[in-house]
Amino acid sequence: MENAARQAGHSLQPPYRIVDINLMQWENANEVPMILTEYRFFRDYPLLGEFHFWETNGTGLCAMDPKIDPATRIYLAQNLESWLGDQLDSRMQQLRNFLEFEPPTTVVYAHCEGGIDRTGELMGAYYLRYLQQSWPEMNALNFAIANRPFGCNNYRATLWYCIYLVEAMGYKLDYSQAFKCYDPPPTGAWYACGSA
Repeated sequence: MENAARQAGHSLQPPYRIVDINLMQWENANEVPMILTEYRFFRDYPLLGEFHFWETNGTGLCAMDPKIDPATRIYLAQNLESWLGDQLDSRMQQLRNFLEFEPPTTVVYAHCEGGIDRTGELMGAYYLRYLQQSWPEMNALNFAIANRPFGCNNYRATLWYCIYLVEAMGYKLDYSQAFKCYDPPPTGAWYACGSA
């Protein structure tokens, strides 16, 4: 972390405390050991930080599916927390609290296994809500960091969150532009969740 901070032009002076936000999936057998390792570490060394397991799955439901009429899309967006398992709105508020109110010697480390798809969803939602990024800017930033579009389920969840911000929170975001997303193997196909 100290090297990453240096590369970003910051200096981490020990001792610092870590807020570990793990976005992995319990259903992925290869990720369970990593989840348990982090959990056990912070359980055994609580003075070094804290562990948060925010399993992140995205959604298979494209908000721009032609079968979803505009009134239904708005209803689903306004009630996002009742059906989207990733709980993006409450997670954004908690992430904001970590970043704004923790002591300056705290490092917030949000991650999945590859740092592209699930991490892209979480951080993309944060950029839309709190850092005044537009829908195209957020997608471009995610592509620049990951060197590819993020996974389709996570892209779709982020799109739903963007629509939620517009329809429930009054944000001025234009979510009509479609961007490619990537379905991992075995399909390995590129998709676009269509335009409004």
